[in-house]
Amino acid sequence: MHPARTWGLVLGGLNSSAMGAYHFILPYAWGWGTPLSTLPPAVRWGSYATNFFMSYLMLAGGVLTLVAWRRSRAGQPADPGIVAVMGGFWIVNAVYQVIVPMPLPSGWLALRLALLGFALVTGGAYWVGLRALRSPA
Repeated sequence: MHPARTWGLVLGGLNSSAMGAYHFILPYAWGWGTPLSTLPPAVRWGSYATNFFMSYLMLAGGVLTLVAWRRSRAGQPADPGIVAVMGGFWIVNAVYQVIVPMPLPSGWLALRLALLGFALVTGGAYWVGLRALRSPA
């Protein structure tokens, strides 16, 4: 493992964990209740459930990335699988945002670019971290 490149694991793990934690409160912060109240109960439940489960997976994936970083720093083998999967998640996220942009008001271009940038930076960090795990010290 190349120690100088382990920053990718730290940044990827922290970004994923932070976004996962934020998504737990996102429906309340963005006021989903009123708009979703007009939908059938199963669709309303599905919207909240999908967000909750995705939140958990992002948070867990971020934490497991930090565990991989810690193991690699201690000279223990770190499974690159979680790093590859989480990096793939963020790259797919970025591609999806480009192909199917989130419908935002026209004045919110900065948010659209920030979310795309976040996905690209996080995916890139995972790529650097994965290369670090696969290269000799």
